[in-house]
Amino acid sequence: MLLTINPTMVTVLRLHLPHPAFTSEELSAALVELSVPSLRTVYICADAIDPSSLRLFLDRHSGIKSVEYAGFSREGAQRPLFHPPLAHPGLTTLETTAHGNRSSGRLLAALETSPNLHTFCFRFSCFPTAANLAGLIRDLQRLSARTRETTLRLHLWNRDGRTGGARFWVAHPDVRAVAQTLHCVQTVNLLTWSVKTAERTLPWLALLPAVSAVHFTLNFPGRDSELSQAEFTTQKRVFMAKAEAALQLGLVPVPNITVTVC
Repeated sequence: MLLTINPTMVTVLRLHLPHPAFTSEELSAALVELSVPSLRTVYICADAIDPSSLRLFLDRHSGIKSVEYAGFSREGAQRPLFHPPLAHPGLTTLETTAHGNRSSGRLLAALETSPNLHTFCFRFSCFPTAANLAGLIRDLQRLSARTRETTLRLHLWNRDGRTGGARFWVAHPDVRAVAQTLHCVQTVNLLTWSVKTAERTLPWLALLPAVSAVHFTLNFPGRDSELSQAEFTTQKRVFMAKAEAALQLGLVPVPNITVTVC
């Protein structure tokens, strides 16, 4: 049984399994009946939800704007979240998060036909596992078939220098190859705590054939402590110069570049 208090006020819903309060069967059954008319964002942190129940729930809630999926699938479990795909009328944004030895490449296949979908966000380690990388490549390959203008958001995190033998994500030939096919991508937003990570990603960004704007959200070392405002401004200017030089090598005209400090 699922209890909702004043469901007209609910705009965000998290579907998380395992959960101490209910089983996957109970959650799946509840989704068939649940009505949340003001719902705008759904977080899916579960793989055991019945696919048909999830699809029916999303289909009934046409006001949903964003769906986020945390990749908890075991390696090898690559089926879409549900089938057939749903052309959701309100959806504008899809987000996937990849963890550990598990793949996130399941969400896009289920919702890629949505007519107003324009923003795709991928959150992953910049030293990904093989499963993470495979899911990312599959999703980027799906994006390459799009003809509508697309915004790509990349949220990269580091693993405190512990790479486990994994290579930096853009070092993989398939990742570089798929970049050159992403003619739909007009805007890229890159968020990372590491300036070095952003600099190492620049050659990949330069491979994107049609990007017109790149926005970086970065954390500059020492910003909150010993750096003076002048030193911080210099650091930011140096990064901007490196970004412009790198993107000039591959992109004509050079895209608009902006930097925000987090």
